[in-house]
Amino acid sequence: MKAEQSRRTLAIWLFAVCGLIALMVVVGGLTRLTGSGLSITEWKPIHGALPPLSLAEWQEEFDAYRQIPQYQLINKGMSLDEFKAIFWWEWGHRNLGRLIGLAFLIPFLVFWIRGQVERSLVPRLIVLFILGGLQGFMGWYMVASGLTERVDVSQYRLVAHLGLALVIYAAIFMTALPLWRSEWPARRDPHPLYRWSHVVAALVFFQILLGGFVAGTDAGLTYNTWPLMDGQIIPNGLVTLSPWYLNLFENITTVQKTFRPIFNQPGETDDGGHFDRLVKDGDTLPLGELTVEVLFTPGHTPACVSYKIGDAVFVGDTLFMPDYGTARADFPGGDA
Repeated sequence: MKAEQSRRTLAIWLFAVCGLIALMVVVGGLTRLTGSGLSITEWKPIHGALPPLSLAEWQEEFDAYRQIPQYQLINKGMSLDEFKAIFWWEWGHRNLGRLIGLAFLIPFLVFWIRGQVERSLVPRLIVLFILGGLQGFMGWYMVASGLTERVDVSQYRLVAHLGLALVIYAAIFMTALPLWRSEWPARRDPHPLYRWSHVVAALVFFQILLGGFVAGTDAGLTYNTWPLMDGQIIPNGLVTLSPWYLNLFENITTVQKTFRPIFNQPGETDDGGHFDRLVKDGDTLPLGELTVEVLFTPGHTPACVSYKIGDAVFVGDTLFMPDYGTARADFPGGDA
């Protein structure tokens, strides 16, 4: 009876940690939606638990943010109060991660000292704690991708961060469930649906990761119709990047498809043939003796880019085709 009660206690603790992880994923999503993820430009696992406590400290944080491309290309002119709004989201997200670490470590040590943790369970719990620490590093690794050459984080690192959170959640939940049933080590369920439950879980996991790529590339803004995409089940230009596998992660169905119809001109096609070249973030183009660098800067559409020439950056619509006389080519009939 005592062993059964200890297992139930451990299960309740682990279920509570799962609840905190689920909350963490929600807060992380809101941090992404509010554009707050790059507001803290340093990783301070201990000191960073405290927010700025004086105007000078707030200004120091703001000055650091003003050095990164997201501020310079997207949020230039932001006030200190506006910066505080995005700072608090990221600060809250990071501190919720610290809280989860403590909510796991402290009870684990207490239960272990009291002898309530079975010997066979100890290695698993230690591995889960290590994975939690790795998740903190993965979060910083993701943020770091948006501090120098991008205005947002890498979609690959975003998905890795999300995927690891799901793995940790599933591992903790699948540890807690047999403990709640007082079955440890866990027994494999002989029910014929048991194997299929793993297949369904894998498909859900894969779908969530795809959602991470949709969020990471702002692909969800490309089409505004459902269930068809621009009137089609399989939209034109689904595979345009080379090598082919990049289309799974970087193609927003095609750049020119986003700008439909092209410049609102009749007779235009969307096969890409009227473009001399399609560009992506980091590409360079020759312009006389100058070099034009392409910067991905999603704005009123997810396909917007800016062009860096020397020490000048032409953002979004500041470069356009003079013979068509429109800078808002993505809106039919739009012009500047």
